[in-house]
Amino acid sequence: QWALAYPAQLKPSVLLDLPGDFQLLGNLAHRTVEQFYHQPDAIGWPVERVREWFDAHCERIIEEEGAVLLMRGRRADREAFRLRFRRSLTELHQLLQAAATPLGTLKGTSDLLLSFADGGHAIIDMKWAGNRKYRGKLMEQSHTQLAIYARLIEQNSSNWPAVSYFILSQPELLTTAANVFPGVIATSFTNKSAAELRERVRAHLIGKGRYTLATAIGQSRIGTVNSICGNLLARFAFEAGLPPEQQVLDEARAGLLLSESMDEVIEGQTLTQLLTIVRRLGLADPPFGQDRIPWKRALEDVVSQARANAIDPDRLRLSGDRNADALLEFFPPPSGRDLDAALRAAIEVALPPIRRKAAEGGPKNTANYLELLERAARDLDAGELGWAQWNALASREPQAALRPVVQAVKELAACNAAHPTLHQDIRVYLRTIFKLAADVLEIYRARKRQLGVIDFTDQERELLNIIDLPAVAETLREELDLVMVDEFQDTSPIQLALFLKLGRLAKHVVWVGDVKQAIYGFRDGDARLMTAVLGKLGELRGEKEVLRYSWRSRPSLVALVNELFADAFPDLSRVDLELQPRRVEPAAAVALEDWQLGGNATGQQHGIAAGIAALIAERTLVVDRDTNELRPLRRGDIAILAKSNHTVRELAAVLRSRNIAAATAQPGLLQCPEIVLALACLRRLNDERDTIATAEIVSLADCEDPDRWLAERLAWLDAGASADAWREQGDDALPIFRAIRALRAHKPLLSPREAVELVSARPMTLPPCQDFCSG
Repeated sequence: QWALAYPAQLKPSVLLDLPGDFQLLGNLAHRTVEQFYHQPDAIGWPVERVREWFDAHCERIIEEEGAVLLMRGRRADREAFRLRFRRSLTELHQLLQAAATPLGTLKGTSDLLLSFADGGHAIIDMKWAGNRKYRGKLMEQSHTQLAIYARLIEQNSSNWPAVSYFILSQPELLTTAANVFPGVIATSFTNKSAAELRERVRAHLIGKGRYTLATAIGQSRIGTVNSICGNLLARFAFEAGLPPEQQVLDEARAGLLLSESMDEVIEGQTLTQLLTIVRRLGLADPPFGQDRIPWKRALEDVVSQARANAIDPDRLRLSGDRNADALLEFFPPPSGRDLDAALRAAIEVALPPIRRKAAEGGPKNTANYLELLERAARDLDAGELGWAQWNALASREPQAALRPVVQAVKELAACNAAHPTLHQDIRVYLRTIFKLAADVLEIYRARKRQLGVIDFTDQERELLNIIDLPAVAETLREELDLVMVDEFQDTSPIQLALFLKLGRLAKHVVWVGDVKQAIYGFRDGDARLMTAVLGKLGELRGEKEVLRYSWRSRPSLVALVNELFADAFPDLSRVDLELQPRRVEPAAAVALEDWQLGGNATGQQHGIAAGIAALIAERTLVVDRDTNELRPLRRGDIAILAKSNHTVRELAAVLRSRNIAAATAQPGLLQCPEIVLALACLRRLNDERDTIATAEIVSLADCEDPDRWLAERLAWLDAGASADAWREQGDDALPIFRAIRALRAHKPLLSPREAVELVSARPMTLPPCQDFCSG
């Protein structure tokens, strides 16, 4: 990399490092607010008049203050600003009206000074973006400029003003003002659902006319479980013994680090005994169609469950024997008989007559049984007869005439549950798996400590560890008015422990969930916890309220789901599970068809394509989501869910064979050589100094050997020639570079789309060879 970057001077375009437009958009927003509130009595204008003023003056302000947004290719940015700031100005105006304050002025970084009827003041500093940054400044008490202005106000009024940031692009108010959502924690399980929850709360407050609270919703703690844990840990970092700023691994990086820890443990152990046992237990090879080795999957599951239940490595090591004791209680006591020797003797007795019958050309099941016996005899002699083979010897039979011959074999093989070696294998296997899992946790912890990072589970566990500390508990008890948990059915054990402790500190607790929607088992969510909590509501002094209506789903689908789930949860009453549909739709609408597809995968795919073609040809009626009226099915109404990307591609090909267009994701399209070459040409057109683009074009367009062109470039530079002009000038100039240079004169007039079209259509931009080089 050093040789390519320095001697060969291959560097990307400096244009790629240009900052974004935050300063421009912020200036436009500031100027808009300034001009609006210079209108006579603007503070008293109704919202509709504010919007009318903005619509009438926005274009003029952009022309005066942000003309770059009028350039070709910037229309999308211009419209995005118009739509986003129209809402921001409206919400800011509603905030000021709700406060019933005369608008003051303050020159400098502070944008708005509000005077309240009780003599108090508030400063609002408007920022285009930076929600996390400015929230952090308020939390860390590092908002220096606001503090200076606040001090000036205090000297004149004897009252310290509330200081706030208004994030224009959100819009969202970040404030230190008291009584603005100081005690709400609302948690959810995905960033998307957390954002949805925040917007629903905001919309509800606006509907109630609570504009100040709606604008200040950003002060509430609404987010995923881990984001709220992170915020609380940052606040109580001293009590937790953690740095105020914690680097949190996302799921992908945490999974990679955990896999590396697991590999280190497995590679560093002598696993001969374990591997022998897992072969006998049938856990050494992945099942057909799968790629995960069963015993490794079990190890991963134990690690995952231990982390989800906050079990430390020392306790985990003791769990192996406890699990073995619990499992072996279902087995008969170990037999005192030498079952291996007895089975070997019975096999020796049965083999001769079975061999004779097989040699005479007996039925196929006799030949198969002979193969089973002979393999079992060999494995017994080697001490490797698997427990699945014992089960096969107990259940399979040759032809009817030979059944008395193998009766002793069957009876002895059926005693395998009492085999002392099986009991020992189970115990050693579980003991080893739990020990390995404990080792993995210790190495994973050490790796995180070495890197100075934590993961999501660490956040939950650390908060759980400190929440009972007097200083933490007392602070939260004073602040927490309401703790809300959405998607409660996806709660993990450690999260439930956390919610219970937070619930004891809050004045009110609301948990919302639906066991039918539990989808996070792969993240250690356990819907049984919700059922257990429902059973303990009395002890928790809680009440259950059932949301009985479905407002979005089609009535027939609601009826189907009611029927499917009514008996799936025996611990819950049918009344609590069934929903009553409230959506009204045409009576003739069909919501569900059951297609029975036979044959192999290819045949099923053709069956799906044929069914779709029939639906389209028959003009099947569906309910339009906008008009709620029946209309013929359109191709765009159809979606097909498949288990793998490979199946998606196969289905798309089958549909195309029937002239049915299908839109599918194309993974890796931008990595195709053709696209890499086209992008390199565009980068070279945009900036001749992008010499990495030059190298990519040389490599792909002429399929040149890298050693050859690199040596040539070094010689070119040694001769003192321009680094940017290589292969564009001189005897070795390539036609593709001359073509790009000719287009560069028109670059200021080209939109991005026109540039792509011209680069793609220009002669000599395609490689002369039939196939792109694999390098």
